[in-house]
Amino acid sequence: MAGVWVITKYDGVEEIWKRELKERDFTIIQIRHVIERLACTDLTSEEVMDSIDPALETNHLKWNEEDGVISGGENPHYVAKYRP
Repeated sequence: MAGVWVITKYDGVEEIWKRELKERDFTIIQIRHVIERLACTDLTSEEVMDSIDPALETNHLKWNEEDGVISGGENPHYVAKYRP
């Protein structure tokens, strides 16, 4: 049986949304893009534009990866964990 990526949306520490994606359907790069795109859904147009301006250095669309966990966004934020 193939593993799954569990993607969860949190507002602070409260879990407010969750979805599982089959590992075989997504590369790690695609999962990073999923996190970035989900984070966009919680931003205003102005925040999206600010996030692509290198002079502003916002964290709106940056993702972090540590110990196989990928996260991104600011409250709310998204976390992708691999589950074998």
